[in-house]
Amino acid sequence: MRAVRVVAVACALAFAGCRSDEELAPPDLSAPGLYCPPDPPPDRAFVCDPTSIPYCSYPAAALTCRCLKGDAGLSVLTCGPELQPDDGLPTGTGNN
Repeated sequence: MRAVRVVAVACALAFAGCRSDEELAPPDLSAPGLYCPPDPPPDRAFVCDPTSIPYCSYPAAALTCRCLKGDAGLSVLTCGPELQPDDGLPTGTGNN
């Protein structure tokens, strides 16, 4: 009877759509797209994660870069003159 239950549970899990090991892995914290680069990148050249980088501020260059959806569906840092960030923090206190 116990063997039948084990087989039934195994079959149910096989068809339940269990997630792969890759889906359960934590994010790679060494990935550069999670952090602001040390210097402003050329426009649209730095692929970023918008959940980690809302913006990067570069006061010396008078630039603010935001992680925006670009071509091909990738999010990229797009830089422009210093702006007030959407999160209400004063300019110059970005994630740099």
